Amino acid sequence: MSIESIVPKTAILGALQPDLKPWQRIDWPLYTQSRIFKDWGQYYTHRLCNKKALQSFGRALQACQGAGTEPSSISIPHLDTSMVREAYTTLDNRSKCLRAMARPEAAFKDSEQAQKLMANEGFYSSSVILTKCEALFDCNRFEDNLFLLHKEERKFQGQSIKDRFKLHKNRTLAVLEESLGSSLNPFLLENWPFITSLARQRRQSVAFIPRPLWQQLRENHKCDVESVIYKKKVSLPPLERARRRVAGDVYNHHYLGSSANDVALLHQLRNDKNFLNPFYLESTPQMTEYSAEQYKIVRKFMKMMHSRKPLYQIREKNREKYLYGVEYQTRRDCYRILRDVRRLRQEGDIDRLTDYVEESMSTKIEIKTHRTLPWKYEFINEVYNVLALAHIDQRGVPTDVDLLDIKNYSILYLLPKDRMRDLSTSDHFRGHNIYEEIDKDEERLAHVAKKVGKLEERLLHSRYAIERAYLLFEMARSHFKEGRFGKCSTLAQKADNEARNCNSIIWRFNSTFLICQVHASFNRFERLNESLAKATRLAQQLKNPKLLAFLTLCSAINDYELDYHRKRQPDFNGRRQRKRKGRYSQSSVDSEIV
Repeated sequence: MSIESIVPKTAILGALQPDLKPWQRIDWPLYTQSRIFKDWGQYYTHRLCNKKALQSFGRALQACQGAGTEPSSISIPHLDTSMVREAYTTLDNRSKCLRAMARPEAAFKDSEQAQKLMANEGFYSSSVILTKCEALFDCNRFEDNLFLLHKEERKFQGQSIKDRFKLHKNRTLAVLEESLGSSLNPFLLENWPFITSLARQRRQSVAFIPRPLWQQLRENHKCDVESVIYKKKVSLPPLERARRRVAGDVYNHHYLGSSANDVALLHQLRNDKNFLNPFYLESTPQMTEYSAEQYKIVRKFMKMMHSRKPLYQIREKNREKYLYGVEYQTRRDCYRILRDVRRLRQEGDIDRLTDYVEESMSTKIEIKTHRTLPWKYEFINEVYNVLALAHIDQRGVPTDVDLLDIKNYSILYLLPKDRMRDLSTSDHFRGHNIYEEIDKDEERLAHVAKKVGKLEERLLHSRYAIERAYLLFEMARSHFKEGRFGKCSTLAQKADNEARNCNSIIWRFNSTFLICQVHASFNRFERLNESLAKATRLAQQLKNPKLLAFLTLCSAINDYELDYHRKRQPDFNGRRQRKRKGRYSQSSVDSEIV
């Protein structure tokens, strides 16, 4: 057999010949070719070039069989003993390479094939048999591995070989003791309901018969002609997300140690647009395939280690000590948050205070359990009440302002300023950069949408009424700043209802005054009068003299504007009636003339 039978030929006339190495241009005998390719496979295996190693081992097997393509099973009855030995040695080496690639099933097939070749020749090799046992061990078939070790050990008489078999048996027995020993009973008792439900789901999945989508929709009395089916996005509670994240970190660090950070980075790189740029059409598909393959190999090895030493075996000896440390640190963090919240309230920066409260509550307090933070509800009440009082502190009587002028309503009611673009040309004949303004507006709208989305997600899983009142109020306030007054009124009314459920007068007042601001923006004096009356009743319950004085001033100004518009209303109606009467008389005169 020549080298042309191993290296694919170029059928197109005039095309470039394949790039062959110098030793590939010599017409070696099949036995020599097999040894050369096997040595290259071992070289690539040591260099961790596993794909090239598999190609080299495959060519070595082709040379052993004398065919042009790699067979699915090696059967060489017509070859001599040296070729058979070369074939099973190559299969044994390829089995080790496949085990390094986390493909134990394929490695077991090669080892079994190598053992059959040896059995046909009437001799045995302990290394090949132990490689087969290792492949079974990697497949998590520990009982089959132990059975095979006991069975094959009888074929050998040497003490050193028996010691090797004994070492493998002891390791298998240790794994069985770890996974099925005395510690399995507490785990089963603790998780028995979950295990039974999982077994029930597996039985149902086995008996499930797939049906077309239109038939399923018709049985559920739904539309069966929808082209796109809306799938609800699964949203987990923050505490559940934190539990899963911690469980994943514990799993990675237990089996990988310091390399767990590398695995977490590899997991992120699979979906990273900076690493896998979609505009790089040549390199991105290869890098995507390579990163997915490497991550799959790592996860496969971690599952193998988990089967050998399950995670339920880990009983935290210092669990209570660890929880006490977390509880102590959480207590210190809560006191620090309270100090910062009160300091920011004294400074009067309401936006900075709101951002700080949102960040602290969503990232630190929301994921704490009652074991580490027993006074969680009291702390949440304290923080949100301080924030509500900071909003009330903003309601004050402005100085040196003509409050009877309707143009100054924005100062009195803290209305958002109109974002008017100055389109006048600047110095040196440089015009206004309209594109820069558009970019700023888009960035601001994206920031607001992201903030509202986070608040909605928190509202979906919130357990406390005062927290829901705060979230609804912040969403309404964000819409109010952007001029979406309809959404603002709806959310403010919902916030008022939630504040009534938790008997929080402070948040009821803030929600009611936000509705007053909406009415003041549209100059709805009658509705504003009703909202101010409700806010005044709430302020009387709060017993805040400054707030009552501010609301009294607002009511007085609103009554003045309401009386002024009511006095102008008859004159306006009279002028309208006179105009209609004049049109009617003019039309009657024209008809008489005709």
